[in-house]
Amino acid sequence: MSIVLKLSDRWKSTASLELLGCIHDFEKHESTLASVENIESWVVKLKDLKGFYSLVKQDANQVFAAVDHIRSRPLFYASTEQNFYLSDSAEWVRQQVNDTFMDEFAKAEFQLTGYVTGRDTLYKNVKQLQAGECLVYANNQLAVECYYTFDHREPESYREETLLEELDGVAKKSIQRLIQYANGRQIVIPLSGGYDSRLI
Repeated sequence: MSIVLKLSDRWKSTASLELLGCIHDFEKHESTLASVENIESWVVKLKDLKGFYSLVKQDANQVFAAVDHIRSRPLFYASTEQNFYLSDSAEWVRQQVNDTFMDEFAKAEFQLTGYVTGRDTLYKNVKQLQAGECLVYANNQLAVECYYTFDHREPESYREETLLEELDGVAKKSIQRLIQYANGRQIVIPLSGGYDSRLI
C-alpha cells in the first residue's frame, strides 16, 4: 500500500517537513519534529508548538500529519486497499476514493448546523483531522490521536488580582507573537466595542 499526498502550492517545504501557516520559533522545533518515529513522540513534540498551521512529515513508508489547536488549516484523509490519501483538499481526497454520494446523516447534520461533527465529512469515506489532532499512517495502520484539548475548569478558590495578572501576561505574549508573525506587515484589527476588542 502506498501513501499519496496532494498539498496545495501554499505549503512551505523544508528538508523533512511540509508546513502550511506559521509555527512560533519553527526553527527551534524543526529538527525535533523531523526526528519523530511514532505517534507517541509526535504527540509529545506537537504539544510544544504555538501558531496557526498544518504540518506533514513523510518518510518512505509512513506519514505524520497534524493540525493546530483550532484547525485553522484543515487536513483530509481516506484509504483504500491500495493507497492512503492525505490532502488539504477534501474534494481531491473524495475523487481519489470515488465517493460519489453524500452521506445522508452527515448531509442533514450539515444543513442543520453548517458543519459535520467529529472526523466525518459529507462523504462517508473522507475523514478530517479535528482541532488539536494528529495522525500517523505506517505499516498499513492508521493511528489518530488528540494532542490538545481545551479543558476549562473554574478554580475552587482564587484571587482576582492574580488572575488579572495572568490574563495580562498571556494577552501580552499572544500579541507579541502576532507582531512577530506579521513581520512588519500591516495588522488590521476590527473593533466592535465588545470585550475582545477592548482587551486588544
